[in-house]
Amino acid sequence: MPKQKLVALDIGTTKITCAIGVPRDDGTGFELLGTSLLSPKPGLSSMWDPVVMGQTIEQALEATGVTGHFNRAYVAVSHALIRSHQVQVSIDLADEPVPVRSRDIERLTHRAVQQVLSVDHDPIMVEKLGFSGGGFERVQDPLGLVTMRLQGH
Repeated sequence: MPKQKLVALDIGTTKITCAIGVPRDDGTGFELLGTSLLSPKPGLSSMWDPVVMGQTIEQALEATGVTGHFNRAYVAVSHALIRSHQVQVSIDLADEPVPVRSRDIERLTHRAVQQVLSVDHDPIMVEKLGFSGGGFERVQDPLGLVTMRLQGH
């Protein structure tokens, strides 16, 4: 059975780097099959234009010289405008202790995103670091736990 190829893409502000490899038989890493480093062609609009980015990713894959199907891809994105923010928010659930529901977590997440981002920005990822309430602190999944006020970080 042929080994599954792994694609790694590093998408930066002005370039895309691509590496393709397969796992080594001894399990100590990957054997590199090909690499490439590409910038969009001069005269094209911003690298962050979805069409330009898609074309540059396709060209980066072709430039490695590796053909066939790819089963897995890991993508790292870096840009000067991509930032990380941590925020602590809370919402009232009821006047007496009630179980935390999924819609409570969604409402808390929405409030956190509103607090951190300006109107013309969208989150790439929201990582929930922990929830606290009456009788529990910094739990990863508060569903079903009982509290009057839910706090999230």
